[in-house]
Amino acid sequence: MATRKEIENTADWYQTVADGFQVMERQVLNSRFQAGKPGDRFFGYAPHEVVDEFRRMRDRSDRFALLALYATCEGGIRADAHWRGKGSNGQLYQAQFKAFAENRVGTFAKLSTILNRWRAAQGQAWFKQCVSDLQDHFVIRNRLAHGNDDDFVADFTAVYQRLLSIRKKWHNAVGDFRGF
Repeated sequence: MATRKEIENTADWYQTVADGFQVMERQVLNSRFQAGKPGDRFFGYAPHEVVDEFRRMRDRSDRFALLALYATCEGGIRADAHWRGKGSNGQLYQAQFKAFAENRVGTFAKLSTILNRWRAAQGQAWFKQCVSDLQDHFVIRNRLAHGNDDDFVADFTAVYQRLLSIRKKWHNAVGDFRGF
């Protein structure tokens, strides 16, 4: 089964938004005295104020993009656990994930429960470390989601590259992994 490509789609979206901010900032800096009029958002801003405002907007956007990336990753892992548990296609570790396919509507398995199931099912030390690394990322996600991120620098590219690496290792260990 092919690996899902949702995190690549999230990265494409992030890059499009980042490029848009760059174009907008340049346009505002180049035309603020020509087209500016009272009431325009940046009317009367000094160049350094425009740069600071766009930096703040990009930072907020980067935090939202990271949340979207983590949500995409989590959704893929959950979908894989459900698919794997249904077991109608010869999935590896089907027995260990059967409970996730039997969850009734309205029930919820913690992501940590699914990841712990993976640790137990796959068993190799390097794989357990890979899953632990992923869980560490979700500690960051929780901080972002709950506003406990004052000292956090949102580096979308670094997180994205790390998630790609984790996914590759996971797929090498479990050939039918369909997650993120």
